[in-house]
Amino acid sequence: MKHWSLTLIVIMSLVYLSEGTLQSAVEAEKPLADTSSDVKEMLKRIEQLEQRVKELEQKPALVPVPRTTQTYPPRLLLTPPGVPTVIPTLPQQPTHPQNWKRKQVNGIEYFIVPLSQSDRTPVR
Repeated sequence: MKHWSLTLIVIMSLVYLSEGTLQSAVEAEKPLADTSSDVKEMLKRIEQLEQRVKELEQKPALVPVPRTTQTYPPRLLLTPPGVPTVIPTLPQQPTHPQNWKRKQVNGIEYFIVPLSQSDRTPVR
């Protein structure tokens, strides 16, 4: 046998023999007698969380409504007497500055945005 293999065997055997005596830090610090107090603390915490859930369920949920712009042509709405009423469309305002370049890949639109300060124009 070579010298390095004998050294490796000795180190591995020492690691294997000392493995049984190693404990995790949590097991070494905490005795088993404190488990009843831990359970009480956890039950108390669960009760607090259940009360908090009840409070949050009683509050009305605020759902943000996205702002949409109408891109369809005007529609006709028939009122009860039968007189048609025109619902106008809103004028389309650009959602991006004019110097942004609109491109498209596989049906997905993206914009090329100029990075220099001189090319930027404020949104109107």
